[in-house]
Amino acid sequence: MNNGKLIRLPGNPLLEVGKTFSTDEFLSFLFDFFATLWLTHYIAAGGGEHILAAVNAIFNVIFGGWIIVTIPLLFALVGPVCEKIGFFPKHIWDSCWERFKDKKEGKAKTRGFYAKKAMSRGFKSMGEDIVVHDPIYVTAMFFGVSMFPWIPPWVICIFCFLLAVFIVMILEVGIKEVLHKTAKVLLVKKGFEEEPYYEARFLFDDEEKAREVFGELAKKFVHKGEDEIWKIHYHDRYFSKKEWYNGRVAKLRSRDRHLPNGEPMRTWQIVYTLAKEEWGGKTDQFRYFISLKEKMYYLAEHPEHLHQPDNIPDRRVRETVKKMAENEVPFVIEFERFVADDPECLLITLDVVKTEDSYLIEIKARPKNKAMMQEAMQYAMHFGGLTATDGKYSLFAETV
Repeated sequence: MNNGKLIRLPGNPLLEVGKTFSTDEFLSFLFDFFATLWLTHYIAAGGGEHILAAVNAIFNVIFGGWIIVTIPLLFALVGPVCEKIGFFPKHIWDSCWERFKDKKEGKAKTRGFYAKKAMSRGFKSMGEDIVVHDPIYVTAMFFGVSMFPWIPPWVICIFCFLLAVFIVMILEVGIKEVLHKTAKVLLVKKGFEEEPYYEARFLFDDEEKAREVFGELAKKFVHKGEDEIWKIHYHDRYFSKKEWYNGRVAKLRSRDRHLPNGEPMRTWQIVYTLAKEEWGGKTDQFRYFISLKEKMYYLAEHPEHLHQPDNIPDRRVRETVKKMAENEVPFVIEFERFVADDPECLLITLDVVKTEDSYLIEIKARPKNKAMMQEAMQYAMHFGGLTATDGKYSLFAETV
């Protein structure tokens, strides 16, 4: 079992976008700021008419007199034009450092390879800036200089730059949420079904303690006795998890099991997981880490449909699974699951993983029953359960 960090939470999506975008934008902003500062002093020294005449002459050649540049428009454009060179120094430095490390390890490629990589990254960042950041900045700067002429343009420049970055952060997070929801809609159209639920997970290394806690949880929160507990054998095949939108992790697995009535249930599943800390609204001795899971599953009729993605009869499902599997060799995890379920309350399970001296208690709640989870989580932690946000793949497969 992975004895490393059991609790891993994604960063705030807005802050993560801000860090990524601002790193590329910061050096560019310096070019933007000093260009605006220089233009402010140049115009104040009486050079406004000369530079306007020169710029309008260039615009007349390019646009045939359709655009007349004024002082506010000049201030709005000077930053975005001058800042573009700032998108390349960081990526050039990163590529030089990468080549230096590769050279030390004896696997350096040609200089052209690293130069091409640096230029590619720089142009990618510049393209994103032109498409999203520049229109917001130019609009805000133009109206800022027009409406507040008594404020130095370099001050307005700082405000407009930060405003544009903030709007870009909101737009990117919002677009990623739309892409996530769109991906689920497309999966449903391809034949998948959706099952959303919240989950809390606790690890025990003592079988007797784990069974005792599971039994108490089943009686106290699901009102099930020993004779009402289901026992199901699971045979899972896990593929590598992948980063998804706004802190989510996407994971592909096939699952083969027999229900208590003896009927087989075989599914291909794509599970989107978002781990987070839940606050109960009051000061407490415990911290509550839960995961929102959005499980998209496709029912497979025959065992051979699970063995290889190529065996899936539905073309759309087959292509989706093959794309996520990427020809990987899956990691197999077999375990016995003891289940206590009440659709109106909680679903509590005890997983005994074969070949591992670990016992996993999972407390699951459908969205309407989320409020019931906290007391059950507190009960499990009181008896020494270790909270884990990682799933079985991270806990057992990633260490192999």
